[in-house]
Amino acid sequence: MKTLLPALALMALAAFAAPAMATPITITSSGAYNGDDVGSIDTLYGYGRPANSGESTEIAFVNALTGEAYTSSDFNKFCDSSGACGGMLLTTSMTGVYAIHLDTAPAFFMIKTGAGSSLSQTGTYVCTAGHPGGDDCEHFLFQNLGNTSFLVFSMSQMGFSDDTGKISHIDSFGTATTNVPEPGALGMFGLGIGVIGLFLGLRRRRFR
Repeated sequence: MKTLLPALALMALAAFAAPAMATPITITSSGAYNGDDVGSIDTLYGYGRPANSGESTEIAFVNALTGEAYTSSDFNKFCDSSGACGGMLLTTSMTGVYAIHLDTAPAFFMIKTGAGSSLSQTGTYVCTAGHPGGDDCEHFLFQNLGNTSFLVFSMSQMGFSDDTGKISHIDSFGTATTNVPEPGALGMFGLGIGVIGLFLGLRRRRFR
């Protein structure tokens, strides 16, 4: 029992600390954000093909996927006609992962591409892989997580090879909420503290 309790405490604390020990994703582009930790890769929340790329249509698409009621978006033209993406795109320390810095921290961001994805989708916003200019998937919605000042994504999440020239524009929506620890992580932390307290209590009683 004397050796089991410390081992359990160490296991619980290690499980809590493991996410924090993950290799950080940092900006490698030169400039103001070089070396900044961008947090984690954001989650692809949904994708599809709206009827067109007008702002009102894209807002309706995002609202349908999220269940929110956004009335406007922050539209940013991303790449010019030659495919050059200018200073918005930041490379990171993880191969194939890119970041975009925004002064605001949106809850969601949508990437519109100008080429067909290898992904397919059924339902209201049906799209089919490999149909460029037809019914291919071109709108990809991400939930902004981790360091919410940075939009973090990879082209592979959207079913593309590593070619950022395929991006047409981005829209951002709402305001991100402050991240809180996952309930599971908090539970493991509490378990670790509890086991340590039990161990110390038994030791104190033994030496009285």
